[in-house]
Amino acid sequence: MSNFDSIHRVLAPEQRRRLQDVFERGRRRVAEQSRQYPAIHACFAECVAEDPANSIYLEAMLQNLIAWRLEAPITNPLRRWSRAYRAFRKSCRDEQWLELLKIAPSTLASSPFALDVLLPLAAACRAVGLFDIELRYLLHALPAHPADTETNRRCGEALAYRGLFFESLDCWRNIADSRPRDARAKQLTAILSEYVDPAEPANPDPSETDVDELLGQAEQLAAAGKFVAANELITRCQSIAPGEHRAVAAGESLEIRRKRRQIETAQALRDAMPDAERIDRLVDELTADVRRLEVDRATAAAARFPNDGRAQLALAIAFRDAGQFAAAQRQFELLMSATEEFIDPPLPARVKVEFAECRQLQQRFSEALALYEDVAQSEEPEFGGRAHYWAGRLAEGLAGPAAARRHYRLAVSLGGYKDAAERLDKLAAIGDKD
Repeated sequence: MSNFDSIHRVLAPEQRRRLQDVFERGRRRVAEQSRQYPAIHACFAECVAEDPANSIYLEAMLQNLIAWRLEAPITNPLRRWSRAYRAFRKSCRDEQWLELLKIAPSTLASSPFALDVLLPLAAACRAVGLFDIELRYLLHALPAHPADTETNRRCGEALAYRGLFFESLDCWRNIADSRPRDARAKQLTAILSEYVDPAEPANPDPSETDVDELLGQAEQLAAAGKFVAANELITRCQSIAPGEHRAVAAGESLEIRRKRRQIETAQALRDAMPDAERIDRLVDELTADVRRLEVDRATAAAARFPNDGRAQLALAIAFRDAGQFAAAQRQFELLMSATEEFIDPPLPARVKVEFAECRQLQQRFSEALALYEDVAQSEEPEFGGRAHYWAGRLAEGLAGPAAARRHYRLAVSLGGYKDAAERLDKLAAIGDKD
């Protein structure tokens, strides 16, 4: 079994019960304020050694170590010759990551803040994919070594990979301040400074109770990327007028915008980080968060305004973009069959072109093509270019180059859409002309 498989395995039920009993014994001693730090450490260390991926066990052990060593600092200069330390260094040299993580708790008992222990531990966690545990060890090291370049570098990277850009910026600034010629620290500081919310308070006028005014100010702050200050104003609106749907909607939109800014930040960092795949995974996670939040927002709006056709269409689009195609299909079919029942109903062409995109994402290409062509024949100028373009894309595989050229030509005549002109030129040399 590889190190990775061993670390990420599911513990047997009897082992999990035993470890939980040991953990609870340690927690009881902490709650009793017994100050039996060595005995408490023995409990938590056993748990961490057998389940190094468990962040709860690790947090309890580190907190006890901090309390222990603040009260009884290490004064033994011979710790480097201890059996545990020598075994730790050997595992590190041999890259025996699983063994290193098992003996780490006993090593930390005598070296709770030593960089020659914590940094290899973090590297071992990274090697076996325990990224959250890696970050926790690094954050344990940073307060004890705030000026150490390597600790700040590793913390800056680990924080950025988790989307904690504000905290990452602090680390890169620390390096840039202490090493002005460090080009990478300067580069990452510049990138993060451009995108990261400065987290400055809004400090609203306590006498201001005009919700419209406060929401307007919040919008300006959000547009400038000052999400903390904007949230402060929105929260004030919600306290002034509880249940005010505009304040609720502003709060929902603000969280989505904040997540989108995180995506932009991650994409800007991608080429400057050593592990681009982790940045890509972060972008995927943040994008999924945005889709989920958009569905939640659209669901709430559709419930608040059940007769508003625009709100119902927004819900259908949110379902589609989140990959919830069955729910999206039901919503689109509802809109197409009951348009007259809605206040301010959306244009039928808009509903069909959005539904066509849903069918396309479901790989039901013939149905998507039929919907696009239906919209194209409606002569709705707002959606005609889009409908002809995608009809052309689908026609290339379903109806042949002649039909595709016809759609691309009409898309270009309606002002062009995406790369319709370029695709038309590529098809010009193909036979079967109109």
